[in-house]
Amino acid sequence: MAFKNTMALLLSLFLIISCASKPTEFNDSEDALSTGGPTTQQFHSVVYYPHELSLNFPGYIVGLEKVPVENITDNPKDVILTSKVPNNDVSDTYLFGKVVEKKTLLVTHIMNSRNDNSCAIYSAYESDSEGNLERCSPVENYPGNLYEKSWRAMDALRTVLKEDISERLTTDDTADDYTHIIIVVMGWNTNQEEAVRNFNSLGSNLVAASKGKANPLFIGLSWPSLWESSIVDPLYKLFSYPNKADDADEVGLTWLGVLIHETIKGLEVPKTVVIGHSFGARATSMASCVGPAITRDGTMLPRNNVDMLISLQGAYSMNRFYPNDGIEKLHYQGCEQAGKVLLTSSVHDLAMDTGRWAPFVGNETTFKEFCIDKIADKFSCQKVGSSGLLDLSNIQKHFIYVDSDDLIKYNAHKSGGGAHSDIYRIQMGNLIWSALEGLPDAN
Repeated sequence: MAFKNTMALLLSLFLIISCASKPTEFNDSEDALSTGGPTTQQFHSVVYYPHELSLNFPGYIVGLEKVPVENITDNPKDVILTSKVPNNDVSDTYLFGKVVEKKTLLVTHIMNSRNDNSCAIYSAYESDSEGNLERCSPVENYPGNLYEKSWRAMDALRTVLKEDISERLTTDDTADDYTHIIIVVMGWNTNQEEAVRNFNSLGSNLVAASKGKANPLFIGLSWPSLWESSIVDPLYKLFSYPNKADDADEVGLTWLGVLIHETIKGLEVPKTVVIGHSFGARATSMASCVGPAITRDGTMLPRNNVDMLISLQGAYSMNRFYPNDGIEKLHYQGCEQAGKVLLTSSVHDLAMDTGRWAPFVGNETTFKEFCIDKIADKFSCQKVGSSGLLDLSNIQKHFIYVDSDDLIKYNAHKSGGGAHSDIYRIQMGNLIWSALEGLPDAN
């Protein structure tokens, strides 16, 4: 028996070593970016499986990954340009430290993602073989370093978005016209495969809930939201929490901020909506209300106003909306860049039951404090039932805070934190559509 066990172990080791010695299709690019290996490859899965990991409706996927600064330049300040951000008295040095440590976020791929017809608008991953990754217009050999290529990739995305919107506007069928630009970002411990699945859930449920009234131009952004180690997992993941909280802020202060305030600014779509879940809500709120802190030339980008910012079980402090709390270094000052701000909380969300750390938006105790005990005059405080249907059409206040105890109550498949991730059912589509339907018409 001991001999058999020894042989089995040796065979397993042989297989592991044999597998590890074989390069991947994008091995050279992954080596150059330091994004190889099973953990980091999780955040460019769509490059390997562009058709299998695609959206169920027309849309786009923007992939961010962390790359060592030394892979880009010998002097980070030569390429990472920072500037002051609105409504915050923080130094360029502070912002630089916030977005550049040993690694920094780059755009590594942008997909025009639609069922079995996906193609890459931009990919930092090159292969000697043709493979499955098709390139689509505009196809360019982007010059410059990886940081400069990220800016050009965002320019290419804007070009494609304008063409997409223009094609629909020139048809006689107004039902083809986009009704909303919707940007969605998922939260902590969500690899890209799961993020795409969640994008499909949120987008499909929204369209179904609208009964044909919503035809969104959908953009899902993925980011490296987890550490993983088979040896110490899940403890390793738990230790990543503060690091990934900072990374979520970095997402908002970098390319998500660029996406919102530059890439989609001025596009001919009636409404712009930004949705985030958990740490994704942290990233989207930072991007909408503060970001970006990176620029091409050191000057601050003009602000883009979004019609609604939606934080589903937001994993960030409510104090960020109030500049005089003396706690948050970066604050939102009520998020003047958003026409409306919708927040959800639930007593069943155990992941947000961390009142000792901060008054997290998704925590029911925060709802009680801000809606009942403290400053209810600043909020329209609502309670939604299990159907998710809620009439928000006559609400004038800037903040809509929704007690979602009866809606967000189940443990979602393969997730933790109690009901923290219970946002993928049709009933949540009802709530989101209720919020969007209640937005005032454009002037």
